Amino acid sequence: MPAAAAAAEAEAAALQRAWRKVSSTDNLQALAADGDGAAAGGSCRTRLIGAGMLGAAALLLAALAAVLAAKALPPAQLPPALLALQRDDYYIYVAPLTLPMLLLAVTVNCPGRAPVPRRRGPRRTFTPSRATPSSARAPTVGCRCRRSPASARVAAGTRVDAESGTQARVASSPRADRRRPLLPPPPPRRQPRAARDAPHPSRGRRSISSMARAALALACLALLGLASAEVLFEEKFDAGWDKRWQKSSWKEKEGSAAEFKHTAGKWYGDEEADKGIQTSTDSKYYALYSELKKPYTNKDKELVLQFSAKHEQELDCGGGYIKLLPASSKSKMKDFGGDTPYSVMFGPDICGYSTRKTHVILTYNGKNHLVKKDIKCESDQLTHVYTLRLMPNNTYEVYIDAKQVETGSLYDDFDMLAPKKIKDPKATKPEDWDEREKIADPKDKKPKGWDDIPATIVDPEAKKPEDWSDEDDGEWEAPTIPNPEYKGEWKPKMIDNPKYKGIWVAPDIDNPDYKHDDLLYLQKDIKYIGFELWQVKSGSIFDNILVTDDLAEALKFAEDTWGKTKDGEKAMFDEAKKAEKAAADAKKADDDAKGGADDDDEYETEDDDADKKAAPKAALADDDEDDKDEL
Repeated sequence: MPAAAAAAEAEAAALQRAWRKVSSTDNLQALAADGDGAAAGGSCRTRLIGAGMLGAAALLLAALAAVLAAKALPPAQLPPALLALQRDDYYIYVAPLTLPMLLLAVTVNCPGRAPVPRRRGPRRTFTPSRATPSSARAPTVGCRCRRSPASARVAAGTRVDAESGTQARVASSPRADRRRPLLPPPPPRRQPRAARDAPHPSRGRRSISSMARAALALACLALLGLASAEVLFEEKFDAGWDKRWQKSSWKEKEGSAAEFKHTAGKWYGDEEADKGIQTSTDSKYYALYSELKKPYTNKDKELVLQFSAKHEQELDCGGGYIKLLPASSKSKMKDFGGDTPYSVMFGPDICGYSTRKTHVILTYNGKNHLVKKDIKCESDQLTHVYTLRLMPNNTYEVYIDAKQVETGSLYDDFDMLAPKKIKDPKATKPEDWDEREKIADPKDKKPKGWDDIPATIVDPEAKKPEDWSDEDDGEWEAPTIPNPEYKGEWKPKMIDNPKYKGIWVAPDIDNPDYKHDDLLYLQKDIKYIGFELWQVKSGSIFDNILVTDDLAEALKFAEDTWGKTKDGEKAMFDEAKKAEKAAADAKKADDDAKGGADDDDEYETEDDDADKKAAPKAALADDDEDDKDEL
């Protein structure tokens, strides 16, 4: 027992020395500085808010990166999910959301300057323990979370005497209190005033967060600059439109030229807003042009052309397309017509039931190339919006009523470049090349007596007519009929040719005339825009023309113009058609009624004519009787 007591006293003394070391002034100041640093960095709630903002900004940045990647790659290399991003230009909406979120997150997590240390001494809190008397409880020094430092805890299996403050190990038993009581508190000490009032080393100097704010502001301006669209031409055919457009003298000398008239047509959603230019005379030529704000070259940019067309007259044969022309055609614009060189021709073309397509014609190296795909157009009597988009990745898209109807590659859908491979003109078919897939079986032989069977035989059922006279009619011969046993000309059985090699085709070689071009989409110095048309039946109305470098701007323009009036136009069109049908039905009923009366009159006239014809005959008969009586 004395040895055990001595060991317990030695252990208690060691613990007392450890507590004095921990509770020294320097260590308390260090712990207080750690607690102040935690408070200076922000409360737990602030940190959680900042982390959430950073997470949201990271997601928005990832979305922005996906959209920009979708716009940079050709459609053939994109999965279906990114194709939607490429078509709809979501980056215009993602960028303004991303940058303010990121800026706010950095501001919350990175304050502009570090705060001054707290003037108060270290905050001491203490959590009572049932196993420790109130006089033997030590405060917890540190942050506001009220956690006790590990160095101030006592190992399990010990207890503290309430009077002496010493610790002693207790035997382990089911009833023993195994709580971990705290050591007795040291005397309270405060920081020196000089340490409390000392300025922070970082005060007065620019922090890293301010540089981050400046960088983010520049990035925001750069991205918003990328998202901005340039409108090169816009025409709603409002007041003063005739001063902006020039009439061509094409076909005037022949007397086959006509002029457009300014009207909204028979049905519309808004009479003023829906006014456009309409072809006015049947079987005439129309030519009208205007200028863009400035010559436009779509190098590394998009070219978007959009306009609306309405064929009120149920167009059966005629064009409804628009043209973009280069600045080099300036000298020919006075007589702008079908032979004037152009850069792009786009729009519907209708002729009967066989030709109802949307033309896309691009000029490359002085030649006009029509798209090889058959892109259908709208042929009803309502307004429809046509949009063409040329992209720097050498792809194109066609939209009708703001919905994509066609997309493809300029390399695949146009014959602008010579083919990469051609047939070798010097190649010749080898002499031993056998192209016969089947040959006659050399082992097959004609059966005996095959040729002795005649093709026709005398009809055994035929008989000489009874009134046949050999003297008058000649010798009677029985007619012949096909021989049912005749099998035709004998031919040997056909078998597979063991030497068959297929149809010979000249091998492909590299085309020496092929030259790859990454700028198929490029149209240089576009300066003019115009209509050059011929229509058998007039009545087409064109309106809301836009040339820009951004599809989103074009679709927004379509929604702000056509989108606001299409429903009203459709309602007015339906009412007009109902009125026409009612008038046609009334006219038909009136004609049917008149037709019945005319039929009755016709029958009455026929009866009268019969009576008139019968009357002279009766009079003649009476005269004959009188003559007979006189005789």
